[in-house]
Amino acid sequence: MFEYFPVEILSIIFENVTHDLLAEKRFHDAHRLLLVSTSVQTMVEPILYRSIKDDDPRVEPIFWAVVGRPRLAQLVKRFDLIDEYTDRDYVDLEEEERMEEEDGEDEQGEEEEERKENANSKSDGSHPCSRSEGDAKSRQLDAAVAILKSKFQTCGDSIRSWEDHWTQRLMKLRPDAIQWALLVQLSNLTSLTLEVKRGKLAQMAILLHLPRLETLDFTIAVGGEGKWSGDVSSENILESIISSTNRLKSLRFENISGSCYSPEQHDAEELKEIIDRHAETLESLDIVCGMDDEKDWRMEQECTDIVGSFGSMKHFTRLSNLTLQLEVLLGKPADNEHRLKDVLPPNLYGLTLLNLPDYHGQEDSDRIWEDEDFIPHFEELARAAEDSQNFASLQSVRMHLTRKDEFNPHRSGNYEESILAESRIDFGWF
Repeated sequence: MFEYFPVEILSIIFENVTHDLLAEKRFHDAHRLLLVSTSVQTMVEPILYRSIKDDDPRVEPIFWAVVGRPRLAQLVKRFDLIDEYTDRDYVDLEEEERMEEEDGEDEQGEEEEERKENANSKSDGSHPCSRSEGDAKSRQLDAAVAILKSKFQTCGDSIRSWEDHWTQRLMKLRPDAIQWALLVQLSNLTSLTLEVKRGKLAQMAILLHLPRLETLDFTIAVGGEGKWSGDVSSENILESIISSTNRLKSLRFENISGSCYSPEQHDAEELKEIIDRHAETLESLDIVCGMDDEKDWRMEQECTDIVGSFGSMKHFTRLSNLTLQLEVLLGKPADNEHRLKDVLPPNLYGLTLLNLPDYHGQEDSDRIWEDEDFIPHFEELARAAEDSQNFASLQSVRMHLTRKDEFNPHRSGNYEESILAESRIDFGWF
C-alpha cells in the first residue's frame, strides 16, 4: 500500500504519529514503528532518539541499543539526567558501598545457581536461544564497560580513583551507572540538563566531551547532610563540561554545596574566568552560588560565602538575559568597587539579581544588599538609560529578595517613587 504514497506524505504521516506517541508516553508503540519498513525506520529513528528526558523509561533500552548500534548515539540531541537521590535523604557512601557488597554476595549466589541451571540445560539441549541472547548481552555489557574505562583513561588522574566504583556499578546494571555509560557516548548533544546531589556522581561529568553543546543546565545540590566527594571542585567540573564547545548560548549553573554547619566558599573570580571563554556566544546566563539546609523558622533558607566578584561583563556582547547574585556581580555592599551601570552588558534585555545572606544569618551579615545599598545603583542605571544609546534593549530589572526562604511572605511590586517609577525600564522586586 505504501508504494502508492509519495515519500514526502509518508514522512509527514509517520513523523506526526511518532511525535504524538511520544507525547502520550506510549514509548513501546512508538518504537514498534521501526519494524514497519526500512524507509519508515529512517524517518522515525531521528525523532525517537532525539531527546531523552528525566522521566523517560527508555534509558536502559536505549543504552543497549546504542551499545549494539553506536551510530544511534549521533541522533541524541538532548539528555536530562536527574540524580536518583534528589527526592530522598542522603545515603552515606560507606553504607551504600556496604550494601553493594552484600548485594554482590547475593548476586554471586544467584550466578552460581544460574551456572548450575545452564549446565543442566546444556545436558538436555534446552534453551539454546536464551543462552545465545544472554551471551550477546554479556558481550554488549563488556563493550560498554570498555567504553567507560576508556573515558576514565583519557581524563587523567583527577577522577581515576572512581573508575573501579563505576565500572562495578555498570556490571551490576545500576541505573545511575547505565545513565552515565550512555551519556558519555552522546557526543552530538546540543542540550544537557544535569541535576546531581552526590559529589561522587557529579565527578562523572568530567568524562563528557560535547563539542556541539549549546544549552547547559547544571545543578549541584550537595547541601544539608550531603558530602562533596573527590578532589575535583564543582567549578572545575563546569569548566570541563563547557571547555569542549564553542557554541554555548545558554548556561544555568546552580551550585548549592555545603551548609551552615559545613560551609563551602565559592570563588566568583574563578567562576568568571571559566565563563569568560564563552562571552562571545552566551545569550542567557543564570548563576547561583550558595549553601542549603533543611531549615526551620530560626534560620534563613539559603546562605552564601563568596570571595571576589565578577566585575565588568561589558564584553558579553550577545547576552540578553542575566540572573546573578548581586554580591557575585559587585561584591559586598560596603566595597563600592563596581557600579551596576558600569558592568552590565550593552545588549541586556532582562536582569534578575539575587540577595543571599551569609551563614551567620541575615542580621549579622555584611553581604546583604539592603534597599539603601542597591536602590542607588538602580537609580544610576535608570539615569544612564535616559540616553537612548545606553541599555537600549533593557526592559526589566528585578531584585529577588527571598528566593527559597519559605518563612518570609511572598512580596512583589514596582517602585512608585523617584526616577525608578518614571524610567522606561521596569524596576521591581519579588
